[in-house]
Amino acid sequence: MNKLVTSLYLLIAIAIMALLCYFTEVSMNRLAFEIESGSTVSFIILAIIALSLLPVLFSVKKLIRSSLSVLWIIWIAWMFLIIVVLGLSSMGVSSIFYVLFSPMVFLFGYIARNHTDKVEWIFVLGFMFLFGLAYFLNIINLSYLNVDIGEDTAISNLVYWPLCAIPFFFLIPRKWIQAVLLLLTIILVLLTGKRSATICIVLIAFFFLFYTLKGEKNKIWSSLIVLTTILLLYYLIANFFYGTFEGLVERMASMKSDQGTGRIPLYKDVFRVLGTNSFVDWFLGRGAGSIRTTGHTNAHNDALQMLFEFGIVGLFLYLCLLYGLIKRLFLLKKINSRYYFGYLASFIIFIVLGAVSNLVVFYSYFSFICIYWGMAEAIIVQRNRRRIVVLRKRIRRKFVYPTQLKRFHY
Repeated sequence: MNKLVTSLYLLIAIAIMALLCYFTEVSMNRLAFEIESGSTVSFIILAIIALSLLPVLFSVKKLIRSSLSVLWIIWIAWMFLIIVVLGLSSMGVSSIFYVLFSPMVFLFGYIARNHTDKVEWIFVLGFMFLFGLAYFLNIINLSYLNVDIGEDTAISNLVYWPLCAIPFFFLIPRKWIQAVLLLLTIILVLLTGKRSATICIVLIAFFFLFYTLKGEKNKIWSSLIVLTTILLLYYLIANFFYGTFEGLVERMASMKSDQGTGRIPLYKDVFRVLGTNSFVDWFLGRGAGSIRTTGHTNAHNDALQMLFEFGIVGLFLYLCLLYGLIKRLFLLKKINSRYYFGYLASFIIFIVLGAVSNLVVFYSYFSFICIYWGMAEAIIVQRNRRRIVVLRKRIRRKFVYPTQLKRFHY
């Protein structure tokens, strides 16, 4: 029976991974060429949620062992209340599926990795393929992405798709493979000239070098020298391709003059509309997708958009998620887990994109990171369960007092 259940989990993981690759291809082409494929994307998301639902429903006992899983369940319940029951959504009731997408894949990643460690390699290999696919789609669309820099230019977020697959690199046991994949990502990010992605990759590369050179003399200086070289390469690559891909240098140089591509005026517009909120609006939010009432497609800040669309409760849940991630990051470092560096990379992406772009409320590549978090959560909970078992055995043998048995609940 256990073998049958394990096989079922592995088949579901393969199916989800295949759907995520198809989702990536459809969504990236939609972003690049404005192809009408909304119904296809919706069906893919619905299929992934349906595949995740059955294992999750039959594993409630395991879910409540993790405070982060409980937080996602509360988030799902809150979204169901305000979107389905109260009807607070400018996109209609169907928007519930987009909102549930990332939480459901987190829960599946947690349950599947908790049940069998074989699922880990399905996701590692699957995301390596997805990274290659997203990388290829970025390369063939470079001439589209990097056109003349001007007020009407829209630089696509295509580079975020391979960027959010980065955490899975660091589960590969060979350092040189990790380094090669990271270098490929650096080259792509520099070519696309996406500033938030550049900040992410520079920070990830710095910490990668810092930990790889652990034990070496002057490792900080070595890391800084390599990173300086990366930044110099940016300008060399930009100048080399200047005739083909206009504006790579200008995009970085214009950070001060364009106020972050209009970020400050955008934030002012959002706060202006927030100033008209009623008490109910502040508490419940204006609904999923309501940020468009400000005249912008998004707030370019996750916390601000969570407050606008999902109210104070939504913002509070977002801050709880942030706190939980920080706590787990330190724990994984403390126990020297091989999940630590991928978690650190995902946390950097979460902070940077959440501050100057969108991640949590974008309902797409955030799901990649959520699967990684789910698997890491399984590792943490399994460790805590083992520690509890050991302490209980010691209690029976009178090695420790019962009061020393603490709840290891993260």
